[in-house]
Amino acid sequence: AITSPPYWKQRDYGFEGQVGQEPTPEEYVGRLVKIFGALRRKLKPEGVFFLIVGDKYFQRYGFSQLLQLPYRLARHMVKDGWRLLDVLIWYKPNHMPSPVSNRFANTYEPVFVFAKSRENIYLGGPGVLKITLEQVPWKHTAVFPTRLVIELLRRVSIREGARILDPFAGTGTVGVAAAQLFPKSKVILVEKGKEFVEIMKQRLPGSKVIKVK
Repeated sequence: AITSPPYWKQRDYGFEGQVGQEPTPEEYVGRLVKIFGALRRKLKPEGVFFLIVGDKYFQRYGFSQLLQLPYRLARHMVKDGWRLLDVLIWYKPNHMPSPVSNRFANTYEPVFVFAKSRENIYLGGPGVLKITLEQVPWKHTAVFPTRLVIELLRRVSIREGARILDPFAGTGTVGVAAAQLFPKSKVILVEKGKEFVEIMKQRLPGSKVIKVK
């Protein structure tokens, strides 16, 4: 499984019950722990889960503390039963400039590597992934690059016909990357936003769309 869920208070996707608009950081973390706990129960015993989550300052401008959301989430996921195998750094050379002068610009995001058990398919590799942000033709600024997903998929020993899941699929980048590396794999993309589903249908022609409650 590979995903990057909506970041806390980053963007309003316009539907009730969305992840990322919880009143407090604690509620955001708790909700994701519950969602990823359900994912762990479905994962095969040797399965691996790559999780990309960005951090936030409590206030956008001024003197404000960093919330450490990714690390708080990782800690609670371990308490919930996950094994934390590795923390990779996704360094973005063309990162967005910062309008604030009293702190460093955000140039990287952590990528957590979780597993269900000690015997798993994670192969490891260099700790820093230097990958530029991707230019996309649609209005979705939270896209993680296809190359990033490809690099992560190369770090696991995937058998032919394996299942690859993204529970927060967005524009389907995981599906595009998996189709390039493992064309015989079965990719499951879960997405609520109708506009993103339409983009995925364009990027992944021939894919089957199923509505679920």
